[in-house]
Amino acid sequence: MARKKLLKRLADFFDMDVRAREQRKEELSELLTRLKQKEVSLKEELEQEKKENAIKKLEQKIDVVHTQRKKGVKILLELRNELEGKAS
Repeated sequence: MARKKLLKRLADFFDMDVRAREQRKEELSELLTRLKQKEVSLKEELEQEKKENAIKKLEQKIDVVHTQRKKGVKILLELRNELEGKAS
């Protein structure tokens, strides 16, 4: 009886690890969606802007958001590969 209980606890522990990573993946996906929306809205603002100073600032913001998205996509792909590796 104790062995079964111990094995169940061990299985539950590993499932928690997988669930936590799955949750992190979902949160990262949501964040990337919001960053994409932010980038699109900044580009729309940029099209409307006439002042050179404001244009430069918006371009910098767009570059920062784009870089953050690139990093996020890389991490998301690593998480997906890691989860697929664990499932196999």
